Amino acid sequence: MVRLDFTELLLLPIFFALILLAGKLLETRLTHAQNRRIYWQGLLIKQVGALFFALVYLFYYGGGDTTVYHHDAKIIQEAFWSNPITGIKILLYNVGDRWDADTYAYLRNMWMDNRTSNWTTAKITGFVEIFTLGTFLPASLLFGFFSFLGIWKLYQFFLQFYPQYPKWLGYSMLFIPSCVFWSSGIIKETLTSAAVGFFVYYFCELFCHKRRILFSVFVLLLSTWILRDIKSVTLLALLPGLLIWLLFKYQDRLFPSNSLKGLLVISSLLIFVGGMVLAGRDISNQLESQEEFAALQYQLKATHYDHGGRTKGHGGGEASSYQLDCANDLSFLGMVYCIPSAINVTLFRPYPWEVNKAFTRLMSLEGVALMFFTLLALFKSNVNSIKSLTTNPEILMALSYTIIFGFIVGLFSFNFGVLTRFKAPMMPFYVAMLVLIYQRAESRRN
Repeated sequence: MVRLDFTELLLLPIFFALILLAGKLLETRLTHAQNRRIYWQGLLIKQVGALFFALVYLFYYGGGDTTVYHHDAKIIQEAFWSNPITGIKILLYNVGDRWDADTYAYLRNMWMDNRTSNWTTAKITGFVEIFTLGTFLPASLLFGFFSFLGIWKLYQFFLQFYPQYPKWLGYSMLFIPSCVFWSSGIIKETLTSAAVGFFVYYFCELFCHKRRILFSVFVLLLSTWILRDIKSVTLLALLPGLLIWLLFKYQDRLFPSNSLKGLLVISSLLIFVGGMVLAGRDISNQLESQEEFAALQYQLKATHYDHGGRTKGHGGGEASSYQLDCANDLSFLGMVYCIPSAINVTLFRPYPWEVNKAFTRLMSLEGVALMFFTLLALFKSNVNSIKSLTTNPEILMALSYTIIFGFIVGLFSFNFGVLTRFKAPMMPFYVAMLVLIYQRAESRRN
């Protein structure tokens, strides 16, 4: 259990002030006059989200993943300040490595060193807490700041191609309620959401603009390490969309004549279908390596056949599970059949009548709002404008990621509370896509 002692309360405002100072130093590089206010509002909402997430897990749930990461991180911090060499050895330790005499006394007390995704998150938390002197709330604020920077980079990626929509894109991407909560504190989704944003932005810098080559390569490698070790399925779902986006960016070079334009569509379809095939063939192995999915499959095995079954959840209440009619067939064709219903559950469920816990019910209202805006965007777009969207690289990239990642999460989560958490890295892409569809339709009308 985390104890909010005097050190925690003393360092909390100090680190908040340091984060604001860092935000101020980065302001001129990351903003312009039209989005500076959004920048500060987004930074503050992420700090509030990080603090709220930490307090909810402490006083409502009574602990959870975030407090366990802190437990291991505090041990890493203590080892580092006791003997920096030992601390570095622990940070370089990988699951399955042999313990030596220096690290044994510390590693034997760890709880998250059994799986790579757990241990990577614990090590990153431990590295952060070296600087926060082992305090939980200041470390949570730093996680929220990292998440904000990653999502802001994703926002900048879209904004460079659509500078006329700074407010629409900014408010829609930075203020998604579920993301403010589930990707701000000390938790895996905070790291993966940030890593996805950095990966997309610097992928564009490297392959499209060819700027800051060495730094872009470094950030891409760092983001790849985070995504691969924590949730590799996130990277697996993202790459097909980025390849399609890159193909469209270079279409004039690759397909210079109109007679070859058909090859662009065919190539894009092959990349997308190839991504789905790889996901279909490797999904079981990919998910079995992610302990959340494997544990949840085991936990919910008995209730999976009963739609809306109940198991014990955080805070001592019941956790709402769900069943897809096609989920019992994990063959490739069976999973293809599941795509529409899996994406539907990821984006729009739980419906308000399917849940009975306060936090999950609030998330169901987000699903209702998302469905409304989805229908509104489609209603605003006529057939011709929808056809034109199929040649828009940014929309195609976001759509590809939404379909593949939404399918994976919806098919294998089984639980609405966990579903809301797992889909956090995908949500900014989807809402950005809706904004672009709606605004392009509006501009055509005007």
